[in-house]
Amino acid sequence: MVVNQDLARRNYKPRNLPDKSYLRFIFPTSTDYSQRVIVTLPFFENIEIEESQRARYSKYDLLSRPGNMYTYTGADSRQIRLAFSMTIPHINISEKGPLGQYIRYGANGENTREKIKHEMRTYLKSEGEKNPNSLEQLAETISLVQWWTNLIRVSVANNTEDPRQGPPILSLRHGPLYKDAKFINQNYKISYDSDAGYDVDSLMPRRVNVVLQLSEIKAGDFTDYIPGDVPKSDNVTGWQDLFKWGTIDPDDSYKFKENG
Repeated sequence: MVVNQDLARRNYKPRNLPDKSYLRFIFPTSTDYSQRVIVTLPFFENIEIEESQRARYSKYDLLSRPGNMYTYTGADSRQIRLAFSMTIPHINISEKGPLGQYIRYGANGENTREKIKHEMRTYLKSEGEKNPNSLEQLAETISLVQWWTNLIRVSVANNTEDPRQGPPILSLRHGPLYKDAKFINQNYKISYDSDAGYDVDSLMPRRVNVVLQLSEIKAGDFTDYIPGDVPKSDNVTGWQDLFKWGTIDPDDSYKFKENG
């Protein structure tokens, strides 16, 4: 079959996956979302998710009854095994926007963003599209993936200068099934795909594979869960909320719109 390439180009619709699928690392610098440091790790490739949750029951053995009786005592937190890859050549070609869009700064304002940019050893891209094959952009992409890798590493660490500030909360957005669901990261695994090779100059692996074991947290109470509502979206949910709202996730991406 002969494919008309011009027609294929006109009908091509980009997925814009990084805008729809990502992790946000919410650092506990303040109880106010608008004052927190929030860093986004977008997914440029399809991710793998395995989800499980276990109910807890007390079992009763009644005399002369051919079966057990159970009392529901609650449920363990939802568990997510999240696997994804960061492939430098793919990100280098796909990424067009300013790197600063992945950093939301809170109380410290521009100084926070400038400090993070310095740690990344990179800078904001100028407006407009740069040549994706340029060595300058490749070095920037390598720095970005390096920084994201370290971001994953600190997802299980607290602030050693102020131990009251624990590890960041991870907010997962991925299509209609995960709408800003919040988790703690219990452990991570990082491996490097040897078949993809390494960057000649930096020896940075061209493909970094990551597996996170996440456990869901809901910091609210049992009353009036309302998705998208500032004080109530993180409340504990039950099956009645599914019938009322059609979701049990916070769905609070509006909190992150300002400043990126």
